[in-house]
Amino acid sequence: RVLIVDDNATNRHILHHQTAGWKMRNHSVSGGAAALQLLREAAARGEPYHLLLTDMMMPEMDGLALARTVKADPSLAGLRVILLTSIWEPADADELAAAGIATYLPKPVKQAALFATLARVVAGTAVPAAPARRPAAPPLPAAMQRARVLLAEDLPVNQMVALGLLESLGIQADVAGNGAAVLDALGKRDYDIILMDCQMPVMDGY
Repeated sequence: RVLIVDDNATNRHILHHQTAGWKMRNHSVSGGAAALQLLREAAARGEPYHLLLTDMMMPEMDGLALARTVKADPSLAGLRVILLTSIWEPADADELAAAGIATYLPKPVKQAALFATLARVVAGTAVPAAPARRPAAPPLPAAMQRARVLLAEDLPVNQMVALGLLESLGIQADVAGNGAAVLDALGKRDYDIILMDCQMPVMDGY
């Protein structure tokens, strides 16, 4: 059983579908106070959560404060905490260990990395205190930064993820929700690249 804590609804939605796809029983909340209430109620019923996936940066109670509160509560003993953060070094290893955090993962979290981390934490095998430092990304060629990109995708969550990844590379993109909208967009301007989903309504990628 895994509890997902993130004030961003899109992040909660993505993590829900990823963990549900691995047959994990999951629930999600938007903040620390709601998480503590759910964790304590589940423990009192004799159905404790095994894992807590919490965002680092949240209003009112951040991920570190939530982890410290969990560790200080005897009724939540055994709950393993994984911190998700956009900061590559949210705290030193001693502070993370003192807060009861098993490990942390940098955002955006890749599905393969999340699966491997969950498997190691559940199995109780050694997990590094922190991921390796992010290597310096090479600068994008100027031509790529100027590229006109069209994203063809009908699902809002996938649109947001793809646009966020492109923006992190310094690339702005337009969005079309189906193949017919792509053809309409192409009639209005030229694009260098189209990122095309295969399955879309009205007209698919093929």
